[in-house]
Amino acid sequence: MKNEATQLNAETNNNQGDAAMETKVAIETAETTTPHTGEEVATEPTVVKMAELMLKPHKLAQFFPPMPEKEIDNLVADILDHGLKYPIVTHDGCILDGRARLTACKRAGVEPVLVKLPENEDPLDYLVSVSLRRKHFSDDQRIMISAGISMELAKRSKVLRAKTASKARHHGKKGDASGTTAIPKKEPKSRANETAAKLFNVSPAKVKLATRLIKESPAAALAVKNGTTSFKKANREVFAAAKVAKIEEAAAAFMAENTGDFDKACQLYHTDFRELSVIRPDLRENVDWIITDIPYEFKDLHLVPELGKVAAEILKPGGHLVIMTGSAALPTVINGILTTPELGWRWMIASVMKGGPVATMRGIYNANQSFKSILVFRKIGSDVPPSIIKKDVIDAGEMTDLKEIHPHTQSIGNFVNIMDTLDVRPNSLVVDPFCGLGTTGAASILRNCKFVACDIEKKYIEFSKKRLMAEWSALHPSVVVAEALKEAA
Repeated sequence: MKNEATQLNAETNNNQGDAAMETKVAIETAETTTPHTGEEVATEPTVVKMAELMLKPHKLAQFFPPMPEKEIDNLVADILDHGLKYPIVTHDGCILDGRARLTACKRAGVEPVLVKLPENEDPLDYLVSVSLRRKHFSDDQRIMISAGISMELAKRSKVLRAKTASKARHHGKKGDASGTTAIPKKEPKSRANETAAKLFNVSPAKVKLATRLIKESPAAALAVKNGTTSFKKANREVFAAAKVAKIEEAAAAFMAENTGDFDKACQLYHTDFRELSVIRPDLRENVDWIITDIPYEFKDLHLVPELGKVAAEILKPGGHLVIMTGSAALPTVINGILTTPELGWRWMIASVMKGGPVATMRGIYNANQSFKSILVFRKIGSDVPPSIIKKDVIDAGEMTDLKEIHPHTQSIGNFVNIMDTLDVRPNSLVVDPFCGLGTTGAASILRNCKFVACDIEKKYIEFSKKRLMAEWSALHPSVVVAEALKEAA
């Protein structure tokens, strides 16, 4: 009894279906070819010689991930002890349900038992019905399964619409197309995602993303389905690569144009921020805003007092130093900047995120961050009253795909919102001492500001220049860039 339960559990986890459904199919197909609810059923189960078995997986079965090797090994051992208890279901000469059972039979040297799916049963309905209770599917795998089913439903809907239109042309009225009870066959194309998502209790938005992933990178989609990577990671990598490719193309097109105006507006340097005023002595007391997302891991916070000194040197009297930082580093950053007597505290803004990461700096924090702190300091020495800060809570914007290139990259929307609430005026000179991928520069271009930046990583400076060229080309119609490439912005 214990061994039978072991095989039942192993085969249920085999992605091959609910035992009750398979038993039902086996019983029905074991009968002779006599009428069954008005329709003909399949012939009795057939023992197939291994040498004769050349069946391929059914195209619908490939929506579902394969059984892991460890579980197949367990199944082989169980089949050797007790034989194959549940037949393999075929449809149109292909393996619809039982791929792992067939593999296990081959490895065990046991002749498999095959049954045909009854003709009156829809293969997709059958696969969905025997898969809904499979607890071993991860959330990511359920999303990918739903996406495959969504694409199949959309395809069916298109075919049925064509048939209906054909019947209408021939008969002068709308045709009728019958369907099964489990999955609607006349589901509108726009609702295919919702239908598939509901079947496996996942988000329609994620099914839509998974469908896009399947189309843009079948290899990445397969890796998610097989459990070798996460859905989130695959999407970020694939869509980041697509965006980088567009930026590269846009920058190449832009370089063919006259870049003089761009070069006047944006200058980027591969150097340490402490050397910036040496390379550009004209920046001294000439900068309106320093806006930056500093590296705020604790190992990097020794740079904060140095940043204060540079800010005091290059900011105009009354100019502002604006720093994004995490809550764990707040005391160190504030105290570090205020060691520079020329700088005074002004205000703090909360940049609110949608489901932020858990802070674990130094291993002593356990907090789900919902905002990043934007610290605002002002250089002392001007009687001109500072501009009004419009609000002190802003939207951080959607997460950017470019985090796959630089993990600490922020969204352009976030920095546009920061500049808007601080009332950064057009033609202001903005400096970012920690350029990264140039997000501050992209926001500066959108606000028609001049931008200077540096970074110690050459690859980031090179990428940032291309990215800012793409942003510039999308905003300036005098620069001729193909419409498709402007989407890189």
